[in-house]
Amino acid sequence: MAGTLTKVLVIEPDLDVREMIADLFSLTDYHVEPLPEEGDAVAFSERIRPKVIMIGIRPTIPEDRQIVEDLQGNPRTRAIPVVVTSTSEKVVAEAADCANVRETLVAPYDLTTLEQAVATALGEQPADGGSRCN
Repeated sequence: MAGTLTKVLVIEPDLDVREMIADLFSLTDYHVEPLPEEGDAVAFSERIRPKVIMIGIRPTIPEDRQIVEDLQGNPRTRAIPVVVTSTSEKVVAEAADCANVRETLVAPYDLTTLEQAVATALGEQPADGGSRCN
């Protein structure tokens, strides 16, 4: 692949899913940067400056949803588009209320769907708005 790859921060608690996403994106023009174990998503985002962030939200773990809100609440990360994935339709519908969430996917999904969600998120201008999710 010629040129610079688009950096995608992947915040996914399931190691197997994180590795699958990295493998899928190895076939594209995207470069995956996984959030280090026990890493702070906002601080890491500020440091690596990804073009888009993918977040896997587990339906029963409120801390996963809080990451989306923390990114939206930080002036240095709020403009980074977010793609939310979950096994729960309800979770992705709720996450879509956050101004920084550009796309949502319900697992399972394939490479084409994932790549399209990231491309769509990158093509939209981040919402200009408050620092909270609705």
